[in-house]
Amino acid sequence: MLEGLAAQHRRSVPRASVVGPALDTDPRKAAAQFSAYAAAGTERVILAPSRAGWQHDYEFAGRLQAAL
Repeated sequence: MLEGLAAQHRRSVPRASVVGPALDTDPRKAAAQFSAYAAAGTERVILAPSRAGWQHDYEFAGRLQAAL
């Protein structure tokens, strides 16, 4: 979508980082959400800390990466 608009206006494709709503707790569903951000032109998604603690968050990030 962004690529088409940028090409139409002879501009470079904008890049974005997103700190958005929490992703789904199921790594496969979260990977699908992650992919949707990527398809929209997002360069980076920053995972917000959860109340479960940093170790849980790191383990979740690992499962998410494996699901991608």
